[in-house]
Amino acid sequence: MPFLYLLYGLLAFVAALPGKAEINPLTPVHLVAPDASMKAAFIPFGAITTNIWVEDKNGVFRDIILGFDNHTLYQSDADGHPYFGPIVGRYANRIRNGAFTIPISKDASGPGKKFFVPHNEGNNTLHGGPDGFDRRQWTAVKRSSNSVTFSLKDPNGTEGFPGTVKTLVTYTLEPKSTWKISIHATASASTPIMLSGHHYWNLEAYQESEDLNAHFAQFEASRFVETDGALIPTGKLTSVQGLPLDFRRAKSIGESIPATAAAQFCGTGCVGFDNCWLLDSVNEKKPAFSIWSNNSGIKLDIFTNQIAFQPALSAARQIESSRHARLIKRSPAHLIVPRTSFHAAAVFLAAAYLVNVIGIATTIYASPLYWRQEYHNSKLSGDAWVDELIHGHPDRVYTCNGIFNMSLPISRKASQGGPDAVYADHSCVVIEPESIVDAINNPEFGVNQIFGPDRAYDWESTYVFSTIH
Repeated sequence: MPFLYLLYGLLAFVAALPGKAEINPLTPVHLVAPDASMKAAFIPFGAITTNIWVEDKNGVFRDIILGFDNHTLYQSDADGHPYFGPIVGRYANRIRNGAFTIPISKDASGPGKKFFVPHNEGNNTLHGGPDGFDRRQWTAVKRSSNSVTFSLKDPNGTEGFPGTVKTLVTYTLEPKSTWKISIHATASASTPIMLSGHHYWNLEAYQESEDLNAHFAQFEASRFVETDGALIPTGKLTSVQGLPLDFRRAKSIGESIPATAAAQFCGTGCVGFDNCWLLDSVNEKKPAFSIWSNNSGIKLDIFTNQIAFQPALSAARQIESSRHARLIKRSPAHLIVPRTSFHAAAVFLAAAYLVNVIGIATTIYASPLYWRQEYHNSKLSGDAWVDELIHGHPDRVYTCNGIFNMSLPISRKASQGGPDAVYADHSCVVIEPESIVDAINNPEFGVNQIFGPDRAYDWESTYVFSTIH
């Protein structure tokens, strides 16, 4: 039996070896604004933004978006697939039951042609499915010192979507700490398109605190999309008046969280926000969303041509995960194994031993990044994980029992106090400028999200950073 463990581990290691030479999708593209007021880094994989550096009130640069120092983790599910910094699509946010019709109809019940896309969040589809735009290798087609353009061709039928979609996303750093994102997409046939940047923000870079109590937000949105416990729209647009969701006047994000517990705005059993707010008006010359930290003095104003926002901040970091698994730490399993090119088989053997020690006796399988095994016993059921030194300390065994809206612990970037520290609960916020969630299954929203040969898709957002004292 040990021989089989060794063989499985070696096979996993060999499978991870590089093949023929090609452009590395994880090699960062570094940009600097013309006046050096901000810096950023991007990788072709997922068109991901890995770092955004801006000055705080003392003139010190801080990296204010979440991500991984080890870029291989962007390709892995070992962390629960958090969607750190990519362009999400072909359809961002959720699709009820992973189904829609063209022409659109209520809950895909109409006479039009029906399409099905894979589920990756319970019975629904999140951010285009398990092989969404965030999991594709984009191509850098144009680059300068302060701008880069990535392209992606999404073939007809991919993930069940009709038509071939060609997308260009351009990231540009402009003077006065301004970051512009432009997305242009064309389709060969009628198909739903909704794209967005999926960035997690902490404007303090975790230097002062691990909460958002000193983060304030304000945005002119009088209505939000009512959702069920799985964050699928009910078809109703509801006033924010008198609710914790009312940010028409500036208030602390962190201090607003406890008031959401009873209503569970972010889903069943969840405390926080994960809602689609409708902007009262679209004016690209006026900030649609403003957020700032009194500690760092960094302020972000977002200008957009989109009609809605999906800010997300909820229990367990709201690190969005296709697993949505509740983390339970079990018997710290200290594996003193050197992280070398030969570690795969060795750690695999140790992992197999430890899993058996804690009473999980079924076959496990290996990956170069992590080990996962389904199990059942008298107390728990779910998955056992060995996280293979990704936190910079000996491996540990974790279990997950499949509860909605939780995730695996994720080490912070070194620029944010990592790798020993992890991203804490309620310590960051996602801000997605986009259209209305699942409008393709809710004609009553009056939003046309079907694009084709005669109708291109354009998404524009500008992020302006400044300081307050």
